[in-house]
Amino acid sequence: MLARRLQTSAEDADLAKFFAELPGYPLEHYECVRRFGRFPHRNACLGRPSAPAETEWLASEAPPWARPTTPKYALVYWHGGRGLAEPCRYVLAACRVPFVDVGVRTRDEWRALRDSGRLPFDKLPVLVEGLDLAAPISVAALVAALEKKKEDTKLTVLAETGAICRHVARRAGLLASETPERSDALHDALVETRRALYTARFRHAAARSIFLAHEWPRAVARLERFVRDVAEPKPTRASGRPDWRPEALARDAPEDGPPLRRRRLGDDAAAADVSSSSSASATPDVVRFLAGGRAPTYVDVLCLEFVDFVQDDCYDDAQPDAAWTYLRARAPTLHAILAKVKALPQMRHHYRTQRAPPPDDDYVRRVCATLDLPLPSYLAEDAAESAAGPPPPEDSAAS
Repeated sequence: MLARRLQTSAEDADLAKFFAELPGYPLEHYECVRRFGRFPHRNACLGRPSAPAETEWLASEAPPWARPTTPKYALVYWHGGRGLAEPCRYVLAACRVPFVDVGVRTRDEWRALRDSGRLPFDKLPVLVEGLDLAAPISVAALVAALEKKKEDTKLTVLAETGAICRHVARRAGLLASETPERSDALHDALVETRRALYTARFRHAAARSIFLAHEWPRAVARLERFVRDVAEPKPTRASGRPDWRPEALARDAPEDGPPLRRRRLGDDAAAADVSSSSSASATPDVVRFLAGGRAPTYVDVLCLEFVDFVQDDCYDDAQPDAAWTYLRARAPTLHAILAKVKALPQMRHHYRTQRAPPPDDDYVRRVCATLDLPLPSYLAEDAAESAAGPPPPEDSAAS
């Protein structure tokens, strides 16, 4: 059978070694597909419901390679916050990396974590890799686990959002190998633009409105100009004129890594159909993604998170798709690219199960109290009014 030939292939030693070392391959894999028509342990990450027989099989009979693995990644951030941790969550979800969220709730928890000596730069978010974790996990349990594995060289603790995203993307093969400078430029631009919105909640009441009126249109225009460089076709060698034929566009598009890497996040042919709320009938055909390749990379995921962040933080519930509507009208190329990424199975699963609600004023108060920061002006005024109590009745004031 084909599976046996792959295991003993003399033409490609690396391919033969890969299949020879694959747990349960081919007989257990064949039996699983024969019985269920698919791999039940992949239902969760692909957003598929499990049949009762599949659930029972996973809990009892499933071989080790088909059983859910214990997450080895912990993402530590302020409890209930998106902020600087949300891009990390998006990249982890896009790479199908199981992780647990560890939320810092109080000043005592923050000091215990900081004083453990395992917190680079004394900042959050932090990604801890190399622990066997089961959700939910408290900060105290995480500190104890870090102390227990203090001498373990395989334990990795990373700080800074950009470093975390690149680390996870590198492990999953989602860095842009052909155009790293383009990927880095886009990443840095997104970080700068996003910082203005992330800090808005900690400044004044009008900060988000100012961002929506000025920074958001400028960011969309710049990103659209940036991505059009890879969406437009290259000149042909013979005439020097653009070749607009689809087959020419596909031919000229640079490969972005080996086939295994493209399967990780999907390519143009494998990307799912975009839902009506996120797609446009008049958008141009997209051959390349933001970094210039035919497969999306982590910067596509970061850009998707940025648009979602604007939608959640700047628009109310009465405008559920306002950011995407604006993007479709003003940046059709960017919209078409991000809609493909948003429609990937692992991203749909992330939206359904892993996204926390947007932070509220209580979250801002809690973070400010934990870090001994002054309250932003709009919350300080509310606190002053509450401390002053209700105004006296009009007749008392007149007397």
